[in-house]
Amino acid sequence: MRAPTSTALQIRVRCGFDAVNLLRIEALLLGVLPAGLVFGPLGGVGSPARVLGLCLFLLWGCSVLMPESQVRPCIPVRIVLTMMWGSTLATYVVLHLRAMPAVEVTSSDTFLIQLIAFSGVALTAAEGLRSKDEVLLVIRAAVWAAAFSAFVAILQFQPGFDLTAWFAKIPLLSTNSAFGDVSSRGGFNRPPGTAIHPIEFSVVTATALAFAIHLLIHDHERPRWRRRLVFGLIALAVPVAISRSALVASAVVLVYFLVGAPRALRARACGFLAGFSLAIFMLIPGLLGTLKGLVLAGQGDSSIATRTNDYAYVAKFLRERPWLGRGGGTFLPSYRILDNQFLLTLVEMGVIGLVCVTVLFFSISCLGRAARRHAITDADRSLAQMFAAAGMASLVALFTFDALSFPTFTAFSSLWLGLAGAWWLSAIAERPPGVPVAPRRSRRSAAGPDRTTYARRSTAPSIDQISSTPRLAPAGPTQ
Repeated sequence: MRAPTSTALQIRVRCGFDAVNLLRIEALLLGVLPAGLVFGPLGGVGSPARVLGLCLFLLWGCSVLMPESQVRPCIPVRIVLTMMWGSTLATYVVLHLRAMPAVEVTSSDTFLIQLIAFSGVALTAAEGLRSKDEVLLVIRAAVWAAAFSAFVAILQFQPGFDLTAWFAKIPLLSTNSAFGDVSSRGGFNRPPGTAIHPIEFSVVTATALAFAIHLLIHDHERPRWRRRLVFGLIALAVPVAISRSALVASAVVLVYFLVGAPRALRARACGFLAGFSLAIFMLIPGLLGTLKGLVLAGQGDSSIATRTNDYAYVAKFLRERPWLGRGGGTFLPSYRILDNQFLLTLVEMGVIGLVCVTVLFFSISCLGRAARRHAITDADRSLAQMFAAAGMASLVALFTFDALSFPTFTAFSSLWLGLAGAWWLSAIAERPPGVPVAPRRSRRSAAGPDRTTYARRSTAPSIDQISSTPRLAPAGPTQ
């Protein structure tokens, strides 16, 4: 009996592209092209990555509505996106019940378009990728894109060469917002890479570090020098960004990695971290001292004092409109820059919106932990743990800057959400019948971890191949 053909595979036969290739292109557009480049007639919403995200939402919708569609629903991703859509549309209706400047209306429309693109990437990744191998292909592309942005940032840091200036000459694209602007902190250049701002670049790099660590250890299908090069670029870009947000997000990633790694690997990782810090100390004198000053500055640092003062400023908006806020995207930077996404969400979308945003990012970590319980090999458990790390790092980073105002961070977050959902579904579907699910707080066996890597494991069956095979209902999270 022939396995049912999914909509994604039908698209591949007809036009040469499927969900895997489209998502790989999305990842490369995010990391390679500067975020300030757009298709001129489309304005601020017309970046190539966002346009592709809108197209992905349209393709996903058509795939779901087709009578013969075999799209596998990822219920957790649909739930959190439905919550975001509900709160966003509620605030969108409320804001139009009062008189408001035209610039706020335009900004709220942009916020809505951004949510469409966010949903398109997340749903296409969660429900369009059919196996773990396809998820890995997209992760490799995303990590390579982050490594390229890190390479651009290192050149901006020293010797001060801005590679993004050449991208402004690409036909059909124009500059909508400034990019490549290298600021200064502590006597060092503070590079943004291909992102709009150094903080945005640093947080994206820190979340990508989680997957770079995983590929370095487990992706034996790729040459060792290539894995080391990608990891080295991303790891070096974290301190080079000179950002507290990068240090906090990277610390979260390292904690998750060390907790999930076997004892021998933890020792090697700690040794590498000590050697890496020593190399930074010797090769870039003063950088570690600058980073230490950022962490220990306290209220003496103007940026920390400003963030602290924002709480009293936001309280009056919360008293006026506590539940739905003043409308998504309507609190413009020209009014005041709130370097805390939670405070900005309280102002724009109220308490309900704050809950939805928190659940959205926390779900990335939850999906990773759930996938880890269903994983069979050590490599699969490692990647699930890294999804949990990237999700928690992104959630913590929301405290440090207005994250959803930056397109690169927002788009990468949608990609992590969708890939975590796809990995969770694949872990459940590819688990052999009768194999018990690991408890929530499982310990490794005395025999040590399973050393299986992607280069040596047998090819797992696709979702279509096992869809007709009777199997036990999985314990734990279900669709």
